[in-house]
Amino acid sequence: MKEIEDLKRYYSDRAKEYNKTAGYKDPAAEKIRKRIKLRHQKYFKGHDVLEIACGTGYWTEVIAETANSVLAIDTSEEMISIAKTRLSKKQNVNFKITDVYVLHDIHDSFTAAYAHWWWSHIPKSKIRNFLLNLHKKLISGAFVLFADHLPDYLEKEIKVNYNEDGDRLEERILKNRKNILL
Repeated sequence: MKEIEDLKRYYSDRAKEYNKTAGYKDPAAEKIRKRIKLRHQKYFKGHDVLEIACGTGYWTEVIAETANSVLAIDTSEEMISIAKTRLSKKQNVNFKITDVYVLHDIHDSFTAAYAHWWWSHIPKSKIRNFLLNLHKKLISGAFVLFADHLPDYLEKEIKVNYNEDGDRLEERILKNRKNILL
């Protein structure tokens, strides 16, 4: 699916600038996220977590503070590389580059699943299959949290289109001025 390949390429290309463009280096935004982080740490305390689309590991670092273990997955080698560096001292975190829609090479059973800024990227045609595959990796009664938001510090002038399935596609401009539809 073209949108999925474009998304992977976009995040691989944006990896080095992602923490800044996502607002993760903004002190004002960090102050706002403090309560969210504490809540996430409470929710994942003692859990074995499968984190979907971990990106640069910003939220991985948050939940790893209280989780028993975290397997952080992403399709982007560039994102995983940054996350590994960020969390190099965390013994309870492992990383895997894998297809998040299939999860065929994930063999553990998890007590929780987590994703931040992932749900809005799933094409509607893939949601059911994604959830069925995720469910197979979780124990009965597992805790699942998908967090998705668009804060004020993202680009204000985003060009938006919708494909034939009703998926929202946003035109994003990378630092090198390449335009990509997501």
